[in-house]
Amino acid sequence: GYVLARAPTEAQLAAPSPAETQAAVARLRVLLVDDERGFVEPLAALLGEFHDVISVSSATAALIVIERDASWDIVLSDLLMKGMTGMELYERLRQQGSPLARRMLFMTGAVYAPEAQAFLRRMPGACLQKPVTVETVLRAITGHLAEVDGGDTVGPETPPRAPADGPARGRG
Repeated sequence: GYVLARAPTEAQLAAPSPAETQAAVARLRVLLVDDERGFVEPLAALLGEFHDVISVSSATAALIVIERDASWDIVLSDLLMKGMTGMELYERLRQQGSPLARRMLFMTGAVYAPEAQAFLRRMPGACLQKPVTVETVLRAITGHLAEVDGGDTVGPETPPRAPADGPARGRG
């Protein structure tokens, strides 16, 4: 299993704290999707200090939660899980026309599968490498939502913008 790294680097010590980084951002609604309880539970607790977090242990459960309530600000999902993967969750949301597809941020321990590598190259979102620090996740959430929303206020009351025309920017 993965352990959340909490020891700060010199760069992290020099950078604004998560509280300072998040001070200008309203509490967001974060749906956390990961099948590793030893990873997801501590991450949910740490992120919960800054945002309203609900965690589920599968992409199938995430779809059920989203079907009941689609007003999430971001979906933070493991890329490779048993059963439905984070990639398949993204594709399902995209096919349904859900604005949450653009609001997905991925995490992974390793990307060896060719289909996962190809997916990350064409994805407009970011993928964080596990283990992650809460500071890294908070900054990634803020950066991803700023990119998706074009710097607008983020929240359930603000509908996401339509996707820009042109090729998706790949990462990873």
